[in-house]
Amino acid sequence: ERKTVIKPYKGAHLTLSPDGKYVLYHAPGYGKQRDIFVFQIGSDEPIRITSHNGDDWAPCWLAEGKQILFMSNRELGRSDLLSIAFQNGKPMGEPQIIVSDIGDNVSPYHRSGASSGRLLFSERGNLQGDIFSTNIDPVSGSVLGEPNQLTSGESQASWPVWSRNGKYLAYYETKE
Repeated sequence: ERKTVIKPYKGAHLTLSPDGKYVLYHAPGYGKQRDIFVFQIGSDEPIRITSHNGDDWAPCWLAEGKQILFMSNRELGRSDLLSIAFQNGKPMGEPQIIVSDIGDNVSPYHRSGASSGRLLFSERGNLQGDIFSTNIDPVSGSVLGEPNQLTSGESQASWPVWSRNGKYLAYYETKE
């Protein structure tokens, strides 16, 4: 049976939680800035994860749904990667910066499964973009070590996803 559970705006960066109970997304919050929200499937109201006058976007799940990573420009106008704990349908504590000044054209992606200790992200330029991987602490969301570049070329690589066994990488590629 098909059922609409949420109607976010276009470009909301929807991500289903590893347990399938929540939908994570960004949407306009107060003013024109985006905030991070979680919608529990079967409920009527979204749960606000962030509420800040900075722009928060590109959320993804980490650590079997116990951490949320997202991008934000709340600190001095630079783009940072932040993490916030999530338990029992609620954010726990305040977001913490885990990578400062990561760049304006970066989007994090994480999929549960065998790759739960790796974070994928794409970096986009004018017509070029590459995919990188880095190891992360699945509990704190902290980055462990330097990123590894996985693609290279004169095309735009984005929306990466690891296979369940962690051996293969699928991604969308556009060429000029």
